[in-house]
Amino acid sequence: MRYRNTLIMVGVLIVLIVVAVVLLGNPAPTNAPGTGHVWSYANETVSEIKMSQDNGKQADVLLKDGSWNVISNTQILPANQSQVQSVATLLLQLQGDAVTRGNTALKDYGLNPPRATITVTFQSGKTATLFVGDNVPANDTQHFVADKAQPDKVFINSDQTASTLTAWFNAPPLPLPTPTPLPLAPTNPPAPITGTTNLTTTGTVTNTSPVTTTSPISGTLTTTGTGSVTNTTTITSTGTVTK
Repeated sequence: MRYRNTLIMVGVLIVLIVVAVVLLGNPAPTNAPGTGHVWSYANETVSEIKMSQDNGKQADVLLKDGSWNVISNTQILPANQSQVQSVATLLLQLQGDAVTRGNTALKDYGLNPPRATITVTFQSGKTATLFVGDNVPANDTQHFVADKAQPDKVFINSDQTASTLTAWFNAPPLPLPTPTPLPLAPTNPPAPITGTTNLTTTGTVTNTSPVTTTSPISGTLTTTGTGSVTNTTTITSTGTVTK
């Protein structure tokens, strides 16, 4: 009986050893509890953000005379001020959740070599360099990142700053175009006045009322009567008058 129990314990121990070897040899990236910072430069002011991608693409934004500008080839273009400034503020205290690496190689996170390199220059002259790796499998808006000063520590960039910055390679943070006002709808000219007017009277008719119109006037005025008819109607028109 004792021999049997010993064999069972040995078997269980062997199973545990095998499981431990497998897990240690291929650890999955896990997010350590709590949210910290990749770095902290709370007392600094960002003056330039320069980026390069592993495919050769580059992007650069520069603070000059108090305004952000996009450096495109040899051109300096005004940037979307609020968009760049919001990212510059996040870079002062870059948030990240620490990853328990185990024996997982940096290349498995896309960090050796990195997919993109972001160099932040501060007004004090200090610099900080961020390595950007692959997207997090469970969340494609977040990236694995590492600080050049401590490259062996891997973080998940929880505030998505790295995703925003890498998007600038294809869509630089330029101002939105000014909308073009729509043309006014044409106004229809007044309809012409046409028709036949019959006036029948047995008394005296006197008409001295002025008539003013901007529409063409055409028609026939027929006066029938046995009395006297006086017509001194004044017609003023900027259109066509047919009588």
